[in-house]
This record gives sequence, structure tokens and C-alpha cells, in this order.
Amino acid sequence: MKKLHLLPAVLALLCTMPVAMALAAPKPAPAEAMKKLAVLRETVDFAHAPRANSFVDFSRAAFNDGVDKVTVNGLENRFHRYGVTVSLRPQKGWNEGLNTVTVAAKGKLYTMYVSHHKSIPTVSDYTNKISLLNGKPFTPLAIYAVDIEQIKDAKKFGFNVFHNYTMTRLGDAYPMQEFLDTLQKENCYGMIHLQHTEIAASNFKPVMERVVRYMNHPALCWWYLFDEPGIYGVDPEQLVFFNDMVRKLDPYHTTVSSSWYQKEFQDSVDVDIPQWYHGHAAGMAKTAKEYAEKAAGEWHDMQSLPILNTHDSAFGCESGGSLNPNSFYDEEVNGKKRGDYPKDSPEYQDAEKRALALVNDPDHPHRPPTPTYPGSIERMRGQVTTSILSGANGLIYWLYSDRRMNPRWGIYTVFSPTKNRAEFTQVMREVKAFAPYFNGFAANTKVERGDELWYGCRTVDGKFILMLSNVSGRQLDGVLELPGAPARLYVNNGDETVRLSDGRLRYSLKADEGRIYCSEPIR
Repeated sequence: MKKLHLLPAVLALLCTMPVAMALAAPKPAPAEAMKKLAVLRETVDFAHAPRANSFVDFSRAAFNDGVDKVTVNGLENRFHRYGVTVSLRPQKGWNEGLNTVTVAAKGKLYTMYVSHHKSIPTVSDYTNKISLLNGKPFTPLAIYAVDIEQIKDAKKFGFNVFHNYTMTRLGDAYPMQEFLDTLQKENCYGMIHLQHTEIAASNFKPVMERVVRYMNHPALCWWYLFDEPGIYGVDPEQLVFFNDMVRKLDPYHTTVSSSWYQKEFQDSVDVDIPQWYHGHAAGMAKTAKEYAEKAAGEWHDMQSLPILNTHDSAFGCESGGSLNPNSFYDEEVNGKKRGDYPKDSPEYQDAEKRALALVNDPDHPHRPPTPTYPGSIERMRGQVTTSILSGANGLIYWLYSDRRMNPRWGIYTVFSPTKNRAEFTQVMREVKAFAPYFNGFAANTKVERGDELWYGCRTVDGKFILMLSNVSGRQLDGVLELPGAPARLYVNNGDETVRLSDGRLRYSLKADEGRIYCSEPIR
């Protein structure tokens, strides 16, 4: 997930590379930021106090030779020292919010920041086995790039977890309280983006303060640690430090991050959200198999939730840019991007003319989108079933957009053309009905992931549910042996039914089509 104005550059890079080619090495972090990080690792630590009188432990090698003084929120405080560890609790109790503990030892000052809240109303935990919220199964249906005023409309599609990019760019100027309060009113949750520039510079205080300030909001679900760190120039050790900080201050909420460099950043986040922008089941299945092999081996069984695209991503294309209006301005003419020419120049005017034409009539683009655009209801369903059968316990999409695109920075998504918007609405209606059964689906059944067909079935709450994904890249017809399956199944939670003969299901699937069967309609 890129900030909207940076996305075309990354997608252009991907379009010029063979699909199997690896990215270049991650961009290194600035030397000054790494020096600052080394000092922080030595002198600063973090903790959470669940109760007002909880003890916290602060350990440093320097404490072994004795401690001169300990303060809590500026007041001298008694303590116990056990070798390298100082154990303490404040004589007047922990303050609500952020507390500061200082320890003076060997002429040096060490600081521990301690969070405390009387109650934490929402606790999240996402793993490859199950997704939980407050200890109960919760299937996230998440979407990127939703502004406060868009939440109500986006929720109509069935989404329940929302993200916004502006909160990382604006820092403390972003109306975070309003964003979370709006989500709470809609009975939804937030994936809160932490501040990129502060993390990249190893400035921990603004990030820490955001975490402690909002960790007790009922609408908080996940902390979004960083977006594509390897491209921005952030060292894995920086993200390890910041992830540890967030988890020490707030042990109640999952941290997530999206990266093209899973190997380098695998130890810096709870859940990886890889970008599977193929737009079709065949490409997703190939990537899913490769990802699963690495995640179980060199990536230490990484927890993951893949991102699905609603847009023309041009992911892995060998030729031709996306149909996104912003991509027209990134086309190069004589070594210079159209968008960098003067606005009255022919080069800029050409991009603007095509962008405005698409914005004003998204139903009739001047050329078809690339093959990565999920432009049919069958493909949209295939994205869903392939993701769940790959092991996801929910769905997350990049990105949301209003019906009318921005001509300069707009992204061509399924929300703009009338036909695709209606199809996506229908698919999300089906998704919302099946969502409780997605959670833990792949972890609790044997999923067959063949070269042409993926499928899995299980019975939950008395309902027999079967998922199919055509990953062959072409029309697929066949018979599936399903011993013990009901004689009649409903298709995609609609009125259409199919009858099985002696446990045999005959199917005919379009290329990249997904399908969900159930023993009874879910209303």
C-alpha cells in the first residue's frame, strides 16, 4: 500500500520486472537514525501497568553496580534492586495514560515509559489459526484509504475495519479522536497508521504518545506499524525496536505491516499483510504457494493476511500501464514525466485530457484496464475464495474510493464503474453472510490446493460449506467427490441450487472464478 501519490512509481517498477524477479535490496536507513537507535536501545525501555499499583521491572547492566536514584513522574520513589533489575511501583499509583520512570546509575540517566489505563475495552488477536476480538471470533473485512466522511458509505459494503493514510502524514494534526469516535458510532474498528517519518528518523516519542493516547479507545483494532519499509529506507532493527515498544506499551492489540521484503522484516511485526495485487485467482494461488513455503521455513511461520486489490494494479505486467488517472502523469516523454511539465504544455495537457475523460465517464474508458483489474463478479469471488483457502481469516482490500475519482491522484477501482460497483456490492453481500465461517476455515479443514482447482469444505454450526477456486487461468469443468455431503447445495448464498449425485458435484467454472456452496441459505 502506497500513499496515493507514490503508488504509480512503485507499480511502474513492478511492471518492468519479470514476475519472478526479486526486488532490489531494501533501501538503507539514514546513518543518523541508526546512531539514535543505538542510544535508545541502551537508555530507554517501555512497559505497561495493568493496575494502578502494578510493579514494573527495569533491567540494565549498569544497575548491577548500584542505583543512585529512582523517580516516577518527577517524584523520588522507593525501589528494589535485584542485580541488574530495578523493581518498583509508584507510591501514589500510576497515572492514567503515560508515566515516566527515571533511574540514575553510574552517572547516567535511564528512562522507562509506562502506560496505564483503568480499562481496555477492545482486545485484538490475529493469527493464522483464528482472528479474535475480545476473546471471540472476529472476521475482519478491512479496507484501506477511508476518510472520516466516507466511513458511513464504505460500511454499506460490509467492511468493519478501516484505515486512513492521512493520519500518518499529518501526525498530531490528524483528527484521530473524530476518526475513532465515528467508527465506534458505526460499530466498526480502526487500523491506526503510525507515523512513518518519525519511525524512519528513530523519533520514538510522537509514536509512543499516539499509542498510549488511543490504546484504550473501543474502536481500536490494529496498529499499522509501517507501509513498505524497505522502499522508504527503514532498517529492520528500527521496526523491531518500534514494534517492541508498541507491544510493551499496549499488549492488547495486534501490530500489522505491509512489506515487499518479508525476509528482512519478518521479526518486526505480529502480522504481515502481503500485497497480492494480481486481481485474479491464478496469480494469487501461485504467490500463495510460494509465500506459504517461505513463511513456514525461512520466515519462521509468519502470520499473514493478504491484501486484495480493488484497483487496476498493473501488478507484474510486462507492458502497458494501469488505467489509473494518476498513472497518465507518470508517463515519460523525453526522459521527463508528463506531470512534471508545465500545466499548459502539450505533454501535461495530454495526460490531463485522458484523466478527465476517465473521471467523467468511468463506464467507458478509452482502453481496457490491465489483466490485474478484478472486473467481473466471477473474479471478485475468486479473490475471496483464494484468499480464504490460502489460510486468511478475513479479507483486506486496497483501496476504497468514491464513485468520482480525483483526476490527478485518482485510482481506477471497482467502486467507480457502475457495473463493477454493483458486482462488488453483491460479492460483499455474500461475504458478509459467510464471514463468520471464513474465520479458521482453512486451519480447521483439509484444503486441496491443486494446480487447477483449490477447494475445501467443512461443517460449522450444522451448515456444510464448500469453497472452490479455479486457479487454472482458463475455463474449468469437472466432478468433485464429496462423500457425506448434502444432496442439495445453495450457490453463493442465492436461490440457485445444485444437486449432488452419490456425493458427486459437477462444476463448471470460468477462469479465476470462485464459488461458495452451502447446505442452506444464510439470511
